[in-house]
Amino acid sequence: MTSSVERVRTAAAKSDGQGHEDAVLRLAIRRLCAAAGFANGRLFLRDAATGRFRVEAALGYPDTPAPSRLTRRSMGPDDPLVELLKAGRRPCVLGADRRGGPGSARLAVPVSGPGTGLLGFALLDHPVDHRAGEPSPDPVSACAELVGAAVLGVLTNRRLAAAHEELTRRHEALRLGGEAERRLSRLVGRPGGLSPLVRACAELTGKAVALFDAQHRLVTSAGPVGEVRIQPVNQILAGARVPRTGEPCEPCEPAVVPARPAAGLLRRHVLTPVLAGDRHFGWLVIMEYPALLTAYDLLVARRGAECAATEFTVQKRVADVAWNARSSLARQLVRGTSTVDDLRGSGEYLGVDIDARRVLVYLTGPGGRFDDPAVFDLAGDERLAAGIRRRLGLDVLTTRGSEGLVLLVESPRDTEAAAVAALVKSAVREVCAAQPGGDGLAAGVSSVAEPSELARAYREAREVAHCIGRFAGGRSPRVLAVDDLGPARLFLANSGAASVRRYVDDVLGPLLTPAAHHATLLLTLRAWFDSGRSVRVSAVELGVHENTVRLRLARVHDLTGLDVLADAGDQLSVQTALLVLRLQGHPALLSPDGTGADHDGRKTA
Repeated sequence: MTSSVERVRTAAAKSDGQGHEDAVLRLAIRRLCAAAGFANGRLFLRDAATGRFRVEAALGYPDTPAPSRLTRRSMGPDDPLVELLKAGRRPCVLGADRRGGPGSARLAVPVSGPGTGLLGFALLDHPVDHRAGEPSPDPVSACAELVGAAVLGVLTNRRLAAAHEELTRRHEALRLGGEAERRLSRLVGRPGGLSPLVRACAELTGKAVALFDAQHRLVTSAGPVGEVRIQPVNQILAGARVPRTGEPCEPCEPAVVPARPAAGLLRRHVLTPVLAGDRHFGWLVIMEYPALLTAYDLLVARRGAECAATEFTVQKRVADVAWNARSSLARQLVRGTSTVDDLRGSGEYLGVDIDARRVLVYLTGPGGRFDDPAVFDLAGDERLAAGIRRRLGLDVLTTRGSEGLVLLVESPRDTEAAAVAALVKSAVREVCAAQPGGDGLAAGVSSVAEPSELARAYREAREVAHCIGRFAGGRSPRVLAVDDLGPARLFLANSGAASVRRYVDDVLGPLLTPAAHHATLLLTLRAWFDSGRSVRVSAVELGVHENTVRLRLARVHDLTGLDVLADAGDQLSVQTALLVLRLQGHPALLSPDGTGADHDGRKTA
């Protein structure tokens, strides 16, 4: 309300000042006409902005347009009359003017202030006494000096008024900028996150505002009236010049993106990058709706983007601190290096039940490598944990091991242990497949373990992951549980890869030819071991008679010398070799986790 009253007072004062200036200039041209003995006259003054001489006041001319129309009549600085007056600095008669009647003449009078150049000039028409000779220059020059002093005062007042108006405008801009600064800066680090910040930008500008993240996803938006839909940031970016990677970029510098109706961009937008150092968090967008864009909108966009970058940084640091605290707790649970009271205190502070049973998942990269930043970094760890937590609805702790990533997935007390392990294995497989750069990941999944058994679960899951990394074929993520490999994981995890391959050739070499009947024998061995060495169950699974299973196992004896029906040692040797083949993805065998198909894509007899 106060600012509105001030604007009205300023406008009224400006109107009064303008009226006073006009009266002074009209009086000046009247006095000049009287001193020179002319009836009509026009006063031209120099425009400081353009250098042209424009009509500012007139006397007589009953058929002349209104004074506001007279201001359109002007002369350039290179006009011959202007050059003449600059050179002579004295009144001069321009000669007869037939339009004024017999004996009519025109008189040009230069107007200069004390110590100044040519401020303007007067053009006088129609002498009062046509019979009089040329007007005496002395009275006219003396009057022109007085008029020059008055004109200099008017022009000085105008410059002062313009300077005052500019200072007022700057003061108002600083006041509004300070108000925006105070309001936006108070929201950084406060509860509510980024939504209050975007809402404040919308209220300050009176326009629709949206915040997009670095992946061009909408984070939050706000508008002054109802629901406002802002175009996807990809569409806005297409019309802006965005610095390429490596190009210098001014932090949080807004750019006005023009409207492109043909491309679906119906309004202009202010696009501002949200940057903190070399970290790009996203984009702040202000749409030209429901009012036109102003310089104040650019100011709010710049400061809003800076505050959003600070808020992103604060949230990231808070998340990192919480992540590190939970990671430290997970490491202590696995190692068992802290007392129960210390663990319980940390768990209560972080909202973690340290007494819960958990499934331990050990993740490593292709070949057991853990140094690929595209897969294993803090952001990747967070995505993996968040994906599993989202799919299972269970708490997940994460920490780094010496060669891999460790996930501790909480197990509900009222759910069977085998079912929980199976669900965890399935969720890990899905999350790894969706992870950027996740092809080739190897994951070992332990059985459900009590808190005191997590160290053992870590060793077992790590052994399984190493077995997968050393022997599994293909690039797709492989996820196996401890029960999928059994005790053979000890032999596979601690033996040389070349030695294991020679062992497989020694045990099952005669069955590893491309012959179809050899693939059938391998399939029969797999079914027989998976059924608990039951001829009847394996015959049902294969869809053949029991005697067919016995004949095939006898054929294995003939080819390899191994009696899997009667000799326990031979059974262990064949089962271990089959496990390696299944890890390697042999086409005739299902993988240990139950995925895959036999040699021609279906179960065969």
